[in-house]
Amino acid sequence: MSIAIAVTRSLSFASDDDDTLTLWEALSGGPGCRTRDLLRELVGGGVVAEQEARDVHHMLQTDDLHNLGGPPW
Repeated sequence: MSIAIAVTRSLSFASDDDDTLTLWEALSGGPGCRTRDLLRELVGGGVVAEQEARDVHHMLQTDDLHNLGGPPW
């Protein structure tokens, strides 16, 4: 549902699920973003320090609650 809303409204889309990103690209014609990409944007904008963003990304990939997929930093 969220993909359909984002495509219809010409919005960006973020997910860490490979199948979801494949579907997004097929429907929108462009790549989606991963959590890692969003964290890198925050670093690039000076909102957070790179090491802090790396630590958050690592925690999201390794803790039992979030089990974030996707590639490493």
